[in-house]
Order: sequence, then C-alpha cells, then structure tokens
Amino acid sequence: MRVGVVGATGLVGTERLRLLEERAFPVTELRAFASARSEGRSLAFAGGTVTCEVLRDGCFDGLDLVTVCLYREHRATLHGATIEEHRARATVRGRRAVAPDR
Repeated sequence: MRVGVVGATGLVGTERLRLLEERAFPVTELRAFASARSEGRSLAFAGGTVTCEVLRDGCFDGLDLVTVCLYREHRATLHGATIEEHRARATVRGRRAVAPDR
C-alpha cells in the first residue's frame, strides 16, 4: 500500500510512523510530508529512510492512503488540499484520508 503521512516530523506523525512499522502495516511506498523547515530531512522507517517533502499540488497522486497528523488549527496549511472532516474520517482532494480524532 502506498501511504502518505502529513505532519510526519511532529509528535503525532512520529508516533504514526512508529506504529506503521511496529504493526507491520503493508507499506510498499511511504511519503513523508512536513513543513518547509523539515524538507529534505531523512526519517528512519522499516530499516531504511524516507525523505520529507512539503505539500504541493499533486503530492498525493498515486497514494492509496494519506494520514493527517496535524493539530486542528494547522490543517488550513495544506497548501491547496481540502480537508473535510467527518468525525475520524476526512477527504483530501476527493480521496479518503484518515484524520486523528479530536
């Protein structure tokens, strides 16, 4: 499964990455998204590394699942991506995403 993690360098995002690895989630491709401060930063994942990138148009193309690990007030910073929350479900650009509960 091709997975994107938005907010990958934050507290919740770091925990999300740890859980994906610990529970052997079937990740075939991982894309880590973070702020411009973290762009280019390498994160350890499943015995390898993944490089952080910033959100931009088309960044979710080809992904099967996107998890959003941001505080509510920061969700507006998704650079053009639309987040519609419905309890623990959200839609990012018409694709189902997973958002943490409040």
